[in-house]
Amino acid sequence: MDENKICFVCGQEKLDGIYVFDKYICTDCQYDIINTSPEDEKYEYYKECMKAIWDDHIKEEDNVNV
Repeated sequence: MDENKICFVCGQEKLDGIYVFDKYICTDCQYDIINTSPEDEKYEYYKECMKAIWDDHIKEEDNVNV
């Protein structure tokens, strides 16, 4: 049975989405991330979210390789 998960980007509980590394992103945020232009005020927020996901993944990888 599917269960709701908390979206890393919007913080809302959603059923449908994907995992990027170990962070869940709902379909609404996926759509917004893909369709936001660099001129949009939300662009920096989405960029920082994706950077945080990548940074967390790198830190986890470093801990595994210690």
